[in-house]
Amino acid sequence: MVLDRVALLEQIGERHEAGQIRLSATTAYSGAWNDSGRHRLVVLVGRADRILSNHDRPHGWTLRRRAAGAR
Repeated sequence: MVLDRVALLEQIGERHEAGQIRLSATTAYSGAWNDSGRHRLVVLVGRADRILSNHDRPHGWTLRRRAAGAR
């Protein structure tokens, strides 16, 4: 699951974040397979999902037309 998200991050150009998450996931996979390790992996999936969902949103200012006042 985590590595699938890492691949998606790389596809959208978020290589730095993908690398950090991959490193943290590798550390978690190498550690104990208990509730704490599972929690770390779930947190990493959530972090990747937040980045992926923010990528779909427009960034910066958007121009809006101001309503014309009554004359």
